[in-house]
Amino acid sequence: MEKISRKSDPISRVKCVVNSCYYYQSGDKCVAESIEVKPPNSSSTEDTDCNTFRPKTSM
Repeated sequence: MEKISRKSDPISRVKCVVNSCYYYQSGDKCVAESIEVKPPNSSSTEDTDCNTFRPKTSM
């Protein structure tokens, strides 16, 4: 996945509680330019992952 830009305005309607993510903003917001949730054809919540996640320390 290509590098996603960090924006100043959070993505509306997205709640993120992963405070160890580079794109996390206080108040459970995501400031990634876009998000990608994988994999296709998932059948439950446990099957899905945010592919946009990047550890805060890696950026």
